[in-house]
Amino acid sequence: MLLIGLKVPLFAQNQSIADSLEQIFLTSENPAAELNLLKQLSIEEMDSDKKLKYSQLLIHMAEENDSLHYLFSGYQELGNVYLNKGDYSASLENFSRAATYADRNDAGRQLSLNYMSIGGVYASKKDYRTSIEYINKGKSLLESIDRLNQADSARLAQILENLGYSYIKINKPDSALLYLTKSGNLFESLQNTLGIAYNIGNKGLAYAEKGEHEKAISYIDEAIEILEELEDYYAISDLLKDMSQLYIDLEDYQKAAVYAKGSLSIAKDQGLKDVISKASLSLSQIYDITGDSVASYKYFKEHIAYRDSVIDLASVEEMADMRADFEVSQKQLEVDLLNNQKRTQRIIMYSLGFFLLLSFIYYRRLSKEKNRSDLLLLNI
Repeated sequence: MLLIGLKVPLFAQNQSIADSLEQIFLTSENPAAELNLLKQLSIEEMDSDKKLKYSQLLIHMAEENDSLHYLFSGYQELGNVYLNKGDYSASLENFSRAATYADRNDAGRQLSLNYMSIGGVYASKKDYRTSIEYINKGKSLLESIDRLNQADSARLAQILENLGYSYIKINKPDSALLYLTKSGNLFESLQNTLGIAYNIGNKGLAYAEKGEHEKAISYIDEAIEILEELEDYYAISDLLKDMSQLYIDLEDYQKAAVYAKGSLSIAKDQGLKDVISKASLSLSQIYDITGDSVASYKYFKEHIAYRDSVIDLASVEEMADMRADFEVSQKQLEVDLLNNQKRTQRIIMYSLGFFLLLSFIYYRRLSKEKNRSDLLLLNI
């Protein structure tokens, strides 16, 4: 299961919303509204290729209109597209670019999203401890905001969900379930259907890690049912692969093969290289156990081919360099945010000081006038 927030918006979402937005955009004759339509389309769209197209178009139009806000959104969604396609270097590059367009007046909110996204890249590369590090940075930034609005609450739910997922992957299912319970309650209160679906799926993975297979299967089945209505094919494909692994553990290889083939079919249709690699490995294991060495070898070769296309040495080195550059840019944004706060405080102090000085001068003048009046009265 993917971390929520890497490819989903803050509120309930499904493909029909994206389809409606697409029709409005294609028939729109209001250029001022097109940027916002494109932003919503790039967020809501479930189809990877369409999401890529609309994210790139949003960036192009944002550059023409010199809009930092929409440039941030465009590069964020482009990072999500490449992450789902398994191109981690391109994903990290676009998330890093997004950070450079963060609004200094709202940097806490935007950087919290950015840190969470970067954490997602490292989680996808199975570097879960680095992922937790970044997600916690995002959590701290969000919690530093004085008053959380509804969108902030939704992002906090995403962050808690992502932390839960990462703790599953480092074999701490009980800690994971603590975070997942909190995020699940938030998603329920926000009526975020997609968030609820991801939460149920991740709880299933946590119970699988605890060895409670029947409970895990029940949760994952429920999540898939909701996701099918929302047409979130990436999450469906990933969960089908997880379900296959559960049936391998239960030694029900017939069902395991059915789920793995379903996962592989959707992943190929959507161009999801990382899921293709995982589903192919599951099928290779199944056929190896059942004695079909030819089929096992075929799927193992497919697993290796897609695995190497997702993660290679050059990519790892490039990401290390990007991470260093990103840390510098993010730190500068945080410094700028702090400086803005200090500058505001200095302005208030200077204004207060100036006001006190004027008050003192005015008081001295009144005092002199009073003394002069008293002296005149005395002389009279």
